[in-house]
Amino acid sequence: MNFTAALCILIITITTSIQNIFKKQYGKRKNSSSVYIFSALTVLSALTVFFIRGLVTGKLNFTVEILPYAIRFATADCASAFFNLIAIQCGSLSLTSLIVSYSLMIPTLYGLIFNGDPVNIFFYIGLAFLLLSLLFVNRTSGGDVKITFKWLICVIIAFVGNGICSTVQPEQSNRFGNKYDDTFMVIALAIVFVTLLIFALIKDRKIFLPTVKTNVHLMVLCGLSNAVANLLVMAATGLGVNKSLMFPLISAGGIVIAWVVSVFLYKEKLSKKQHLGLALGVIAIVFLNITPTADKCCDCKDGAACNGSETAVVCCVCENEDKPDCCEGKEEACCTCENSTVSCSCKIEAATDQPIEAEAQGAE
Repeated sequence: MNFTAALCILIITITTSIQNIFKKQYGKRKNSSSVYIFSALTVLSALTVFFIRGLVTGKLNFTVEILPYAIRFATADCASAFFNLIAIQCGSLSLTSLIVSYSLMIPTLYGLIFNGDPVNIFFYIGLAFLLLSLLFVNRTSGGDVKITFKWLICVIIAFVGNGICSTVQPEQSNRFGNKYDDTFMVIALAIVFVTLLIFALIKDRKIFLPTVKTNVHLMVLCGLSNAVANLLVMAATGLGVNKSLMFPLISAGGIVIAWVVSVFLYKEKLSKKQHLGLALGVIAIVFLNITPTADKCCDCKDGAACNGSETAVVCCVCENEDKPDCCEGKEEACCTCENSTVSCSCKIEAATDQPIEAEAQGAE
């Protein structure tokens, strides 16, 4: 990993964590009773960034086929944003961050159940640490952070919503080869914003303007942090950082930052067993996100599929953003890694100007 990639991961970790700090700070201020207003303006800030980026880069392509993905993402993101904010306001910042971080296992479970993806031993080790972590997190003796029913329901919904978002977004990218990523985010965030805004105007119309005037800086900063984190994730992926390395670092680092802020800034007094539960949670997240990478490239040559180390002379279309190390620096070869298998999907322009598709697979 080079310095630029490491810097991206560091900034992603900070911007991801600082969103929860802005949410916690909002809950402690005057005119901060409306979850709808804060969530709506936060989403609007992130939406604005993605829309401007799409206009500048000229990547606001559209097809009606992305709408089902955008609606699914918007529904999950709306629930996650709303209930995550409530959980942070009524419970522990560090414990909320820990549980929501566990949602990264949902895409793995989805692939296991619906796609038949195999899992490795690290997943089961991580699952064991996760269960131990939950056991110790619930031990409140000696601390003042209690597990309430309201917090538990909210954090579970935020956990599920965030996990669904983490599943739908790459599924959409894989389906359309990253062609509509900016448009997908703009449409999804626009749906979330409109939904939350309607609820805000219906339920909190009388306090809308006072709330915005008092807390607009927290809303904007939270939304911008979210946009920066998402953009840098795409940038880090483009730099060749493997997701199995990136997401454990981001999640584990985020939990550590949340723990430091909770204990030293908000004076949350966790019990010794809850501290142990957080430590086990960091270990669990690292193991849950370790995925094997292939060490061979499957390249295409002259319109035919081939295996091994032959050099690609045509441009391959990425099925997703994961590349094995041997693909770094090879702009003509774009490989997909799924467990220990590498696959390429190549499109070669024929005389008829119609693409000829060839697929090849090479086992590790």
